[in-house]
Amino acid sequence: LNPTVRLDEYTGFGRTTNPKVSLRYAPSDKFLVRSTYSTGFRVPTFKQMFDPTTRTTYAGNDFPDPALGTNGVITPTAPAVKPDILGGGKADLQPEDAVMYSAGVVFAPNKHISGNIDWWSVERDGQVQILSLTQLARNYDLFKDRFLRDTAGNLLAVDTRWLNSGETVTKGLEFGLRGDTDALKGKISGGFDLSYLLEKKSRLLANAPFGASEVGQWTRSGDLGIRIKHTAFISYRKGNWTGMVHQIYRGGYVDQ
Repeated sequence: LNPTVRLDEYTGFGRTTNPKVSLRYAPSDKFLVRSTYSTGFRVPTFKQMFDPTTRTTYAGNDFPDPALGTNGVITPTAPAVKPDILGGGKADLQPEDAVMYSAGVVFAPNKHISGNIDWWSVERDGQVQILSLTQLARNYDLFKDRFLRDTAGNLLAVDTRWLNSGETVTKGLEFGLRGDTDALKGKISGGFDLSYLLEKKSRLLANAPFGASEVGQWTRSGDLGIRIKHTAFISYRKGNWTGMVHQIYRGGYVDQ
């Protein structure tokens, strides 16, 4: 059992303490159980915090005030509006938080072959991201504070700057296999590693429902959510010479 603690201090954010606990149990030299738990964080970049605020007039067509509840439809009682759009950095951003788990087994029935199976989970909260004007409008009840109004309730501007929003849960399995044997007056070795994404889902706020599965889907963060990835190799070694064939596979995804 190996407990550790990491203490970080950042100007403008103060301190953050993140533990990591790992457990390793090997009842024999042929079998191993391992597990980890840890927390982590990511501080926003200087650019995300301190880019100058920009103000531009909405240049699109047919944007109704979402407070009128017309689901984006222009009506006589919900005419199109031309609010200012605020962009740039936001100085009050907070760090992203994460909680990570993993558990697995390693087996080696003899000295020539070994394998592993591991399960992992990453839960990220308060992600630093930018939501589009359409996303803010469609989720108006969650982001009312982003729609700036005068005392009469008229929409003046929409704040589309960076924000801490959302939670993402990602889980997967990792498989590995290694082996070698003496053959052809040399040594032949091979290996195979496979990553299988079990689950990937997100929501805009902690009190909002999770959206549809994002496995195999492109997201605004640039994560492709590929379901299956694997690498494989086979090599032959004799004396000072080695040759290898290496193969990589990545599953597909649906683009935006």
